[in-house]
Amino acid sequence: MTNTVSTASTAPALTWTTEQRTLIIEHLITIPDGCEPATNGEIELFSAVCRAKGLDPFSGQIYPIFRRDRKHPLGRKMAIQTGIDGYNLIAARTGKLDGIHTEWCGQDAQWCDVWLANEPPAAARCIITLRGSTSPIIAVATWQELCPRDQNGTIQNVQWIRMPSAMLGKCARAAALRTAFPNETSGLQVDAEMHQADIVDVIREPLPGLPMPRRRADANDRQRIKDASTGLTASERDAVIAPYAEDGKLYGDRVPDVLEALRIVGLVEIEEMMVEAEAVESDLEVEA
Repeated sequence: MTNTVSTASTAPALTWTTEQRTLIIEHLITIPDGCEPATNGEIELFSAVCRAKGLDPFSGQIYPIFRRDRKHPLGRKMAIQTGIDGYNLIAARTGKLDGIHTEWCGQDAQWCDVWLANEPPAAARCIITLRGSTSPIIAVATWQELCPRDQNGTIQNVQWIRMPSAMLGKCARAAALRTAFPNETSGLQVDAEMHQADIVDVIREPLPGLPMPRRRADANDRQRIKDASTGLTASERDAVIAPYAEDGKLYGDRVPDVLEALRIVGLVEIEEMMVEAEAVESDLEVEA
C-alpha cells in the first residue's frame, strides 16, 4: 500500500505583528520552573526558522521547546520542533514526493502493513519514493532506541503507551523525510523523536511525594574535591570524604559538605603550621 501525497503551493512568508509576538511569548513558550525567560535572541531565532521553513506556529505546525540544561548559562536550552504533519507539509511543497509507506515488525523481523499485536512493535520502517528516482529511501526506527523510558525501564510518555505503533511509525517517517529532504528539514526535530529528551525533566522533577533520584558524584565533582585537597595525602583526603559516602559511594548532594570539610581541614592545617612557626621563632629568640 502506497500513499500518494499531493503537492501544495509555496508557503507564504510569515511576518508577525506585535500582538502575535506577544501571543507567542505568553502562550506558546513554556519555561521550566526556576529558569530564565526566553531572550529576544531566542524569539528572533524562532521567528527566522518559522519563516525559513514556511511553518505557522499559530496553526501548531512549529513550536519552541525549552528543556533544562545544567551546562547552559540560562539553565535551559531551546529546541525548535514540529509534528510529523509539519514534515509532511514541507515535503509536499517540494513537489518531489511521489509516495510514502510505513511498515512494522516484531522480533521476528517480518514486516507488515498494520500492527495488530498487543505488545509494541520491535521496529518500524518508512519507504519513500521520489519523482524521477528509481531508488527508494528507507529509514528504520527501533523501539529499543526511541521509546522514552526512565532508568527503571518505565515508559514516560502516555502516547507511547496508548499508541506505540503510531509513535514508532512517526519516528521512522520523520527519519525518512529528513533523509529525502535534508535542506528543507534541517534544524527541525519531530516531537515524537524528542520524547527521550523529556525524560531529563521527569528524572529531575519527580511526582509530588516521590523522592528525588540522587546523582552520583561526577568528574566535575571529583575535580573540585581534588582541587580542595591540595596539601593532603590521598589517605587523608579519603578520610575526610568517608563520613559523607554511603555504601562506598559519594552522591552529588553531599559534595558541598565534603568541600566544606576539606576547607575546614585546610584552615586547621594552616593554623597548626602558624603555631609551629611561632614556636620555632620563640625558640630562636631564646637561643639568641
